[in-house]
Amino acid sequence: LITLLRVATFDDWQLIMWDCAVKAPDCDPNIGECGYPGIAQLYFFSFICLGSWIGLNFFTAVLLEAFARSDREDRMAVQQEHIKQFRDTWKLFSHADLLP
Repeated sequence: LITLLRVATFDDWQLIMWDCAVKAPDCDPNIGECGYPGIAQLYFFSFICLGSWIGLNFFTAVLLEAFARSDREDRMAVQQEHIKQFRDTWKLFSHADLLP
């Protein structure tokens, strides 16, 4: 899991990919430590693309949620028309005309 986190954060992921793609004579096929170069490159390329796509979508979703929250808060703020309605209603109940 830590290895995939390193790959997803682009922390020397090329070295991990090349370690997974080792072939003879740099490895011993008898004990199964050789890799598959084509499959390793395909896996890491697809993992990087998919991870970047998910990260970008997550960032976009957080940004859009922040804009939506800001818009909702702006709509809930006191508007000039609310102040006018308050003044008109206050004048109906106030006998001293305390508001201009």
